Amino acid sequence: MPTASAQADFDLARSWTIRGDYWRGVTFLPGVSNETFNSDSAGLRLSGLLQPRLDVALTGNFSQGTAEGDPLNPAHHKTLAFTAQVRYAMSRATALLASYSRYQHELHDRESEASAFPADFNRSSFRVGMSVWLPVYRGRQASPRGTTERTQQ
Repeated sequence: MPTASAQADFDLARSWTIRGDYWRGVTFLPGVSNETFNSDSAGLRLSGLLQPRLDVALTGNFSQGTAEGDPLNPAHHKTLAFTAQVRYAMSRATALLASYSRYQHELHDRESEASAFPADFNRSSFRVGMSVWLPVYRGRQASPRGTTERTQQ
C-alpha cells in the first residue's frame, strides 16, 4: 500500500489558524499486535488568541485501519483523541497552562502480542503546568550609532 499525506493551513483572522491533515499508509503496533494495518488518519486543529496574553488550541484526531491478514475476519482498530488547551502568558518567557485530553481506542479480532493490552480503552486527563522558554541564541543587535554589538545576557 502506498503512503500518502496532505496538510492544509488556513488563517481565519490575524491571530487564528485552522489546520487539517490526512495520512494514509501502513501502521504497525509494536507490542500490541503482530499484524500490519492499512490505516487512514485525519486531524483538525483550531488555535488562536482570545486576548493578547491568552491563547487557546483545540485539536481532534481520528484513525482507523484494517489488518492485511484474514480477508474474511480482518482485525481492525479505531482511535479518537481530543485535546483542549488554554495558556496564559505571564511574561515573555513564562506561561501557565491547563489542558483537557480525551482518548479512546478499539482494537478487535487481532493476533495479540500483549494479552494485557485492552481491546477497548477510554481515558480522560486534566493537566495544569507552567511553560518556560529560554533563548538558545541571541544574535547581534544594532546599536544607536548604527554598528552592531553583542547583547548582554
